[in-house]
Amino acid sequence: MARNEGPIMLIYPEDKEFLRDATMCYENIETGGDLFGLWKNENEVVVQLATGPGKFCRRTTTAFFQDPTYLSNVGEFLTSAKGLCNIGEWHSHHRLNLPEPSGGDKATVWRNMPSCGLKRFLLIIATITPEGQVNINGFMFTAPENGSVSGGMQRVETRVLTGPNPFRTLPDVQAKLQDGVELRPDLTAPLSDFPKPDKSNEKSEKNKHGLGRLGNRMLRNYKREPGYEKFSDDGRTSVRFPARNEKETSSREYTTPQHVSTQREDGRPRHQQARSLPGYNRMPQTSSQKVSYI
Repeated sequence: MARNEGPIMLIYPEDKEFLRDATMCYENIETGGDLFGLWKNENEVVVQLATGPGKFCRRTTTAFFQDPTYLSNVGEFLTSAKGLCNIGEWHSHHRLNLPEPSGGDKATVWRNMPSCGLKRFLLIIATITPEGQVNINGFMFTAPENGSVSGGMQRVETRVLTGPNPFRTLPDVQAKLQDGVELRPDLTAPLSDFPKPDKSNEKSEKNKHGLGRLGNRMLRNYKREPGYEKFSDDGRTSVRFPARNEKETSSREYTTPQHVSTQREDGRPRHQQARSLPGYNRMPQTSSQKVSYI
């Protein structure tokens, strides 16, 4: 290979498909994992196995933090028993329209390379296009020199290897990858299993009762209370629940679109009334907190 040729990343088809599948499991939040393989020379690296997130990983819309226990267990096995090296890591930028490492990504890699004794490091950024395709973007980092805080970074050329990945056919490797791995979002299979969940037979909550997701959760919480009733008014579906105690002088009513009607005399806003209803705190809550990738 000529010395002026740019860096090259070789990867098996199964691992490339694995990165795409794992990325699509979280279309609006980051996910990631680690890369194991070998450096053929200073400009050519072979990805022989890509792993996913451990079950105790943490993620936000702009950051992913791998489960350290999962990484330690898998990494120790692959390096000691299979002779692979931890050559890098990958994470997604989902639909952020950022197909390259962020400023925080670069700073993190360069800051940790000297202390880990690394001269080269591979980072893959997976992104989702507006058309729903997943792009795999590889970057090779070189360590800072002469006290500098930043080193080098080059985009790598990706070449797909022919044939199946031999490591993914080994039972002991598969067992180690699934030990402590994060389950898919549907909670039925590890991320190391490639087939996506079949949602063709699922019915939306809105179609089930005509109340929307929040309304149906409220209905499940209250339907055992005596006196609840479901009715239609002006084309909208509503559910009315009786007063729970002597302090409540009027019934509670839920009407689509998703809100709780102002049936009380205290004049509290609708969102405050919703918080006062039984079961409200049991509803899944989402967080909009964003943090920078460390």
